[in-house]
Amino acid sequence: MTISAEAALGAIALATNNHPKGASSKLDSVGTDPDERFYMLATFCFDLSRKLKYISLALEHHWDEADPELAKRILDDNDFINPEDPKDLTKRLPWKDMAHRAEDVMKKLWSDLHYEHRHSERLKQRAGKAKKPREPLKARGSYIRV
Repeated sequence: MTISAEAALGAIALATNNHPKGASSKLDSVGTDPDERFYMLATFCFDLSRKLKYISLALEHHWDEADPELAKRILDDNDFINPEDPKDLTKRLPWKDMAHRAEDVMKKLWSDLHYEHRHSERLKQRAGKAKKPREPLKARGSYIRV
């Protein structure tokens, strides 16, 4: 399937603008039940992963244009977080170890974005070109519509 860059961006916009249970309270809805808390987090993790996969599908036409250095970084990070043992493909790291590795990769990416690529500075620069100020956010619960 070949789609235009505009169609890909449209698909990304449509795929990412929703989350489970909409504007309902998330923290209050799970109470103190540890199972409900776990399943709420799992739902959001799976939902986020699903949306990232939609982005990947929307941009599939551009996969072969990806920067080789970034592609290598992605592959290396994937292998670091979830390494495979070529002798035993069923052997994996425990979830706790993968979580720590994933956090390390996330923090390295954050550092690179903010220090090497000056993300915060560039974001503020672009935001400064906005034509009108945004309405300030309101207190909790004020965005729920009935």
